[in-house]
Amino acid sequence: AAYLQQYPAGTLAANSQYWMGECYYSKKDFAKSVEAFEKVTIQYPKNEKVPSAILKASYAYQELGNHDLSKVYLKRVVEQFPYSREASLAKIRLAEMKE
Repeated sequence: AAYLQQYPAGTLAANSQYWMGECYYSKKDFAKSVEAFEKVTIQYPKNEKVPSAILKASYAYQELGNHDLSKVYLKRVVEQFPYSREASLAKIRLAEMKE
C-alpha cells in the first residue's frame, strides 16, 4: 500500500495492487479483495496481471455468494484472454458451476 501511495504509476504498481488483492483474499476479506482486483483492471488495463485479477475477483465473488457475478467474471476471462492459463482455469470453474 505504501508503494502505491508513493508511486501510483510506478513499474510495480499493478503488481503491488494485485498482491494487495491476494492478501485480502487470503484473509477471507473477499469484498476488499474484489475492490483491489478491480483496481488492477481499471487502473492498469494493459498489464499482464489483468487476467489473474479478473479470475481472482470471480473466485472472491463466489466466496461472497454472488455466483451470477462470479460467472460473468469467469466468462470475461475466457472471452478477453482466451489463450491464457487463467482462461483454462475459468473454463474448469464454469463447468463445475453447471453441475
